[in-house]
Amino acid sequence: DISILRRKCILFPEGCWVAKMDDKIIGYMIFHPWILSCPPMLGAYIKSLPEAPDCLYAHDIGVLTRIAGKGVGHKIFTKFIEFAREQGYTVISGVSVMGTLNYWKRYGFIETLLEPENNNKIIEHYGDGARYITLIL
Repeated sequence: DISILRRKCILFPEGCWVAKMDDKIIGYMIFHPWILSCPPMLGAYIKSLPEAPDCLYAHDIGVLTRIAGKGVGHKIFTKFIEFAREQGYTVISGVSVMGTLNYWKRYGFIETLLEPENNNKIIEHYGDGARYITLIL
């Protein structure tokens, strides 16, 4: 839902990036401050950001299919890690979906177990292969 993404960009404009080539958008990343072990559910409207966040939550990163494999996603993610460190964050969290766990592991993410209730919510909202992941900076 575009309204949910728009809301995240309103709440944390610093976390809405696009990558361009020849003035055309070829990739993007959306992230925001959040609370560890309590990922926002897919499709959930966020009214406000936490008052005391302890991580940056990587909501989504994407690159046009015809550009994939050319390092654009890597460049976006490398800048994201730099941003997180500059802002004083020590942890990044996210949810790996659609079989992307090995992709995230290449960057040092680990699958992080949650309380069974939260884990069940992730699977319910994100799909069977969804895994909560974290990266210690």
